[in-house]
Amino acid sequence: MSNSRIVWHPTVRTVRTKKKIITMNMSKISLIVVMILGGLLGMNALGQTTEKKPEKSKSDASAPAKPRMTQEERINGIATKLGLNDDQKAKLKAVFKDESKAMRELRASSEFSSLTAQEKRAKLAKIRQDASQKVTAFLTDDQKAKWKELQPQGRPNRRRSA
Repeated sequence: MSNSRIVWHPTVRTVRTKKKIITMNMSKISLIVVMILGGLLGMNALGQTTEKKPEKSKSDASAPAKPRMTQEERINGIATKLGLNDDQKAKLKAVFKDESKAMRELRASSEFSSLTAQEKRAKLAKIRQDASQKVTAFLTDDQKAKWKELQPQGRPNRRRSA
């Protein structure tokens, strides 16, 4: 006859030996302890990786973001404001297409990522300036004056969040 006794355990609802019940209860307790420790470690790691987002100022919250204009919308808007004819509009479209291509190529180049922010702005500004000169080449004197008014005079000083 074996040394273990058969014991009725109310939570298991089956007849088991005393040794099996103790082993089963210990493995349940071990599993629960491991799950609690894993949860605590996971919560700790999660708490360390989250970064606090900067709060928006009242002026940012009240002004909705403006959607970007497509190249066609930009060309049509400028053509309307300057009173361009169809030939001038086609030339404007070609200049903007070349400008867009040059900016894309510059941003995709390997040297662009190694430049400082100031050098990047300077290179992009040079592309914009070249495009502006190409546009003024086919405008009339009256249109050139309107074009100059449309050109941004630089960005106002913006507060940068650190």
